[in-house]
Amino acid sequence: MEEKKISQEDLVSFLEDGIQRSMQRHRLELTIPAQEYLVEMLGRFAETFGLYQERWLTPVTFQYQQISGEMSRLQRSQLQRELFISSRIFL
Repeated sequence: MEEKKISQEDLVSFLEDGIQRSMQRHRLELTIPAQEYLVEMLGRFAETFGLYQERWLTPVTFQYQQISGEMSRLQRSQLQRELFISSRIFL
């Protein structure tokens, strides 16, 4: 199966459209800066999701258990770094 790449412009357009539809559906009003913030935040999440896709589908508790069970200290450090980076996206 061939992986399709989405351009940054297409992603931004898709996110802006989705936010507009959601605002209409839920009868919400957001300022332009708030809408831009959501587009930026979701765009960054989409980028990171592509980088760490196999990890995103694993609950954090299981990821931590995997880190704890790893034999190699180097592997443990790498997994902890990845978990830290992925968790910072939600802050």
